[in-house]
Amino acid sequence: MSTSIYLTIDFGSTYTKLTAIDLDKGEIVATSRAMTTVKIDVLVGFNEAFEELKKDLVKN
Repeated sequence: MSTSIYLTIDFGSTYTKLTAIDLDKGEIVATSRAMTTVKIDVLVGFNEAFEELKKDLVKN
């Protein structure tokens, strides 16, 4: 796996979306999403999406 992987985060009104991008290869490595949790704590939804993203990264 490349060392130039960057994480983009989109905190939308419905979903929090994460995308891991390998800038060296110009490829999307993994994506995930979870419900946005603004009313509770925005990090709850982020953490859910991040855990899913980590599972995909381990597979790749």
